[in-house]
Amino acid sequence: MNSSNTLTATVILLFQILVCLISHIIAQHSRVCQDTFGTYTTNSTFARNLDKLFSAITSNTQIDYGFYNFSFGYGMDRVNGIALCRPDLSVALCQSCLKEASSEISEDCFNQRDAIMWYDQCMLRYSDRYIFSKLEFGPWFHDNGSLFGVDVEGLDQKASTLLTRLKKEASFSGDSRYKFAAGVVNVGLPWSVYALVQCTPDLEEYDCYNCLDNAINFSLSYSSGRQGYVFYTSCNIRYENWAFYNVTSLRFLDHEKRRHSSPPPSPPISPLITVTKKGTLMR
Repeated sequence: MNSSNTLTATVILLFQILVCLISHIIAQHSRVCQDTFGTYTTNSTFARNLDKLFSAITSNTQIDYGFYNFSFGYGMDRVNGIALCRPDLSVALCQSCLKEASSEISEDCFNQRDAIMWYDQCMLRYSDRYIFSKLEFGPWFHDNGSLFGVDVEGLDQKASTLLTRLKKEASFSGDSRYKFAAGVVNVGLPWSVYALVQCTPDLEEYDCYNCLDNAINFSLSYSSGRQGYVFYTSCNIRYENWAFYNVTSLRFLDHEKRRHSSPPPSPPISPLITVTKKGTLMR
């Protein structure tokens, strides 16, 4: 085999490995079944309301911004639900992710009255508690990837600067449809950090800021020099060394946000929040 063929074979092999790694990351998901909030019985009114909730979330094509908050029923049988998709997703991809999440959460958290499921591209939760416009850190899920392969000190500082800027943008330039920001920074050729931060849009500005602030501080202290992500109940952050989101879609949404945004106020200093119930990683 000549050098040209050897190079071609090597490139193909590296590409196949990259595809496998990306598929593995996307396939990861996590869930927490909140067994402390009680159970419901099959064919009960609560169960029927839960089915209505899942159907409403997974069949609604009028909402094109990936955030759903619905309630069905009354009193003890009332089911409240929130679903959130990554902002770069099309309606079709968002619906596909939520359908998978609703199926998984129905099986994994069977008969539980409170549960949450995270995927790479979407989040789905339901509860008999009132959960709208409330800042909640836990349940939570965290994981870190491989090392970036560059100077740890320089990487962490640049990643921190990027994430700090993004949390301000997401918190104070968002609206009732979107609270997100994404960006990239070079940390030494050929490496760059691609980051995306997001809150559920029903949060107040300062609640979004505090949620992201804690997620960023936690991740950078726990995953120094590594790629990582943190999924809290009310917000999430993710940063990788590859463009895991659709850059074109986010640029368009960013432009729309900036058209209607005003200069952000000075953010408050938030206390570090400790959350205790971590999600179970499903592979």
